[in-house]
Amino acid sequence: MEADAVGPAGTRTPRVATVSVVLLVVAVALIVIGFVYFTKTSAHLPAFLPGHYEHSHVRGHVAQARKHHVKLGFLSFGLAFAAVVAAWFAAPPEEAQ
Repeated sequence: MEADAVGPAGTRTPRVATVSVVLLVVAVALIVIGFVYFTKTSAHLPAFLPGHYEHSHVRGHVAQARKHHVKLGFLSFGLAFAAVVAAWFAAPPEEAQ
């Protein structure tokens, strides 16, 4: 294992695993997606998200266009929580001084 980097005035700066940073970025993206699912209706979701409704798909299903995807929002928040926990476990342990 590599030692922590020594900063100015001899202070130690903690190491951060690249995997932890990537997992935290993924967690933030999943939280944003979760909020989109809670705040936008099916007709207003971006086309790349599951649950997007096009008015040309099925005629007469207006209720589907006004639906909020609460389950997908909760799933997104759950995956974000899992990514944060994985980032915590991927972080290198602190060494005792």
